[in-house]
Amino acid sequence: MDTNQIKNWHRLFDVSQKINQIKPWNFLNEEQLLVLQLENREIPVIVSIIGSNQHCFGLVLFHTPRSQKMISNLMFETIDIIDPMSYEVAMQESLTCYFSNRDELDKEDYKLVKELGYSFRGKHQWLQFVAMSVGLVPQQLSPEEVILFADCLELLYPVLSEITHKESDMSEVQTLTISQEKMETSQLPYPLYEINRLKKEPFKNELMIKNLKKQPMTNLELDFTYIYTNQIDEVDEIDEVLALILGVDKANGDSLITNFALGNHPIVPIVFEDLKELIINIGRPKKINVRLEELFYQLADFCDQLEIELVLEPDLEKLEEVCVDFIELFL
Repeated sequence: MDTNQIKNWHRLFDVSQKINQIKPWNFLNEEQLLVLQLENREIPVIVSIIGSNQHCFGLVLFHTPRSQKMISNLMFETIDIIDPMSYEVAMQESLTCYFSNRDELDKEDYKLVKELGYSFRGKHQWLQFVAMSVGLVPQQLSPEEVILFADCLELLYPVLSEITHKESDMSEVQTLTISQEKMETSQLPYPLYEINRLKKEPFKNELMIKNLKKQPMTNLELDFTYIYTNQIDEVDEIDEVLALILGVDKANGDSLITNFALGNHPIVPIVFEDLKELIINIGRPKKINVRLEELFYQLADFCDQLEIELVLEPDLEKLEEVCVDFIELFL
């Protein structure tokens, strides 16, 4: 690590220790969201305090639109953007600080603590930072993520400290919005889903559309998704999970599309290529059922131009059966 990286890690460790002393999980729970409006950042960072169950203590940052859509789905049961059959570790996206015990740290965590010159004693005093991204196994924070995490906690700490000193009753609060200028509380849930609402993505490959329109329309109804498996492939020293792309004939359960992609690489271009090959070989399906909101909006314009009915359908039982059988046989 260079001097600046060490400095930023110290910032993060120091403010995290201060927050640990406040124990914010004693007056805030996981469903009370803290919305941090950082300067020079377009989207807010959503923070959830974990530990109100007095078991696992820490702070979770949801810093991307995808991560905020995912927590929206978890809290408010909105539509999935990651297939629920996916490997659980690979379908999360967040930055987390855990206040752990010494025996819960892995070698890299302990090495970082010692490199920075810290020494902790007692339960839930050892700091552990984890970056999770869809399609990847858990990683240590990148230099940019360390800066973002430190910025967020330095904005958050004075607010938590003030709540503690004033002994404010936070039981009715659902949302705390915090910026450099002010803090506002609301008894209404933060509109995560509405703010991060997806839009139809235009499909601009006119030549592909022109060629595929020449293919006949069939009676095929295709159930289609992609699933993050528990299979890992190392790419440039980063462990990525393999994503299974699966298309199934709804009528008889035949697998018509079976392909793999690296989980943290763009999957959508491979999806379009798989659909192109299907249409060339079989013809245009009359209907495609997907259960992922993100995939629905990615395919919407493509299907419109090809006059294929696209349906958002959470329950795809035949596809689930084929997926389970495939994983048991080959993975």
